[in-house]
This record gives sequence, structure tokens and C-alpha cells, in this order.
Amino acid sequence: AADAQARRWRDRRTQATAFTARIDALGAPPDAPPGRSQELLDHSLRAVVELAQCTRGFVLVIEHGRYRVAASLALDPA
Repeated sequence: AADAQARRWRDRRTQATAFTARIDALGAPPDAPPGRSQELLDHSLRAVVELAQCTRGFVLVIEHGRYRVAASLALDPA
């Protein structure tokens, strides 16, 4: 059981490293084309959901005093 747990932790660490590399590659200068920040947000959400071993998730942002779904995974934004 201890070996299996250690293997799961190694696998999650490897997965986290891969997600970090992908997110770092998406980092873009301020003059990047539109949509690049949404792509970064989507990849970040996917990484968090997978590392937390969840099946769905969403990110809320506040705009003009109201919440808005900025990104969602396996959920209808409505």
C-alpha cells in the first residue's frame, strides 16, 4: 500500500510539472493576440481540476459588481 501511495504521489508530481510547463509556455507578453489570456485561464483551470482529482470546476470573476463565469470545465457556464 505504501508503494502504491508513493507511486501515486510521483505520478501527480510528474503531472503537475507537465501542467506547469504547459502554462508557462502559454504566458505571453502584453501585446499577445486576443484570446491568449482565455487560453491560459482554461489550461490553468484544467490543471487545478485534474490535480485536485475533481471532475468539473469553474472560475468566477467579478465585473461591474456582478459575478461572471470566466472559465468552466464539464459544467454549463449558465
